[in-house]
Amino acid sequence: MAKVISELNKLKAFADENEEKKKAKEEAIRILNENEPNGQTEPETPVENSGEYKAGSNIIEASSSIKYPEEMGINPNSNNIFAELEKVDKYFATQKDGTQTSLGLETLEMPDASYEEIRRNAQEKLGGKYNNLKNSTEKEYSKRIDAKQEEVGARQSASERDAEKINSIYDNASTSAENQALRRGLARSSIIINQLDGIEKERAKELTDLATGLSENISRIDSEIDSLNRAKENALEALDLDYASEVEAEIQKQLNALESKKKEVAEFNNKVKQLEAEYALEKREKDQKNLESNLKLNSNYGYVPEQENLQQEYKVKLVLDYLGTLSKNQAISALKSDTTYAYYLGDAWGDVYYYTLSRSNNA
Repeated sequence: MAKVISELNKLKAFADENEEKKKAKEEAIRILNENEPNGQTEPETPVENSGEYKAGSNIIEASSSIKYPEEMGINPNSNNIFAELEKVDKYFATQKDGTQTSLGLETLEMPDASYEEIRRNAQEKLGGKYNNLKNSTEKEYSKRIDAKQEEVGARQSASERDAEKINSIYDNASTSAENQALRRGLARSSIIINQLDGIEKERAKELTDLATGLSENISRIDSEIDSLNRAKENALEALDLDYASEVEAEIQKQLNALESKKKEVAEFNNKVKQLEAEYALEKREKDQKNLESNLKLNSNYGYVPEQENLQQEYKVKLVLDYLGTLSKNQAISALKSDTTYAYYLGDAWGDVYYYTLSRSNNA
């Protein structure tokens, strides 16, 4: 029988949740059948100290005193014993060495940035906005200055046309005066000479007035252009000041945000440390209770369960409690006919089997 149970335990170690578990069960049936010669339905009674499993073993006694952890989710009244046994295996599978060493919470990395990095970020954030404003301002003033310069050209052209008209008028006047003097025989008289001199003086005066007006207009327009250039420079300087002021405000905003984020991260990390510390304290208290319980078991039975044994103890308790709701014959039949018991109990199957055999026939 020891060989049978050993083979069953090996099958359990390599079986998985689905197909391998099915194969393990089929192999368990084969091994049990091979080890029941001549239709024998009960294992031979073990000899004292022979090494065989026998009723009253330590694991049976230890399992009777344990309680299921709430997080295991065991339903002692369930009629599906194998579903409850699976809960035990899953419970221990989720824990390292049978005990979760921490909550697994991770702290956040503390955010950090240098003043220069923040300044560069602020400048890049606002640079586009102010570049657009400066370009728009330059275009607006350039448009107005170009218009003034075009006005200068237009007035120069108009002055040239006016000068041509003046010259044409006075040229005609001179020609007419000379022709009249010739007809009257006065071509060389002082009268025509004085008349022509008067005409030229009038021409010179009008041309001078025209040139003076043009010069004044050009001077006025040049002054307006200078004013526009100064206004443009002032507007661009004002934008530079606004940009610098807004950059400083953005830097301060980002510095405040960084400090606020650091505070949030620090509070979060402190909370993580607090929770981990509380869990560690709770774990130490739990470990202390387990130690005291193990010492008590050692004192009473000379037995201290290791984590793997503890897992088996929970399953032994589940199976014994369930079989306790059946008659002795029904319990023995269940253990022998359904190898799923052997799959979950492993080496402890023999303990459970012999313990069941030791029950009174009326139990």
